[in-house]
Amino acid sequence: MIYNWKDLLVDAAIVAFVLGMLDLIVGSFPATFSKFLPFLNEHGYQLSLAY
Repeated sequence: MIYNWKDLLVDAAIVAFVLGMLDLIVGSFPATFSKFLPFLNEHGYQLSLAY
């Protein structure tokens, strides 16, 4: 089977969708994920606008 540019495009779309869903989940519960990911706050990343 030959892997061509259409396959790459489909794979990139799947990865973008999965990362988008993960971002949506993390963004929906910023306080919860701040507890699980404390290193983000240490490095100056802000998970919520409600600080």
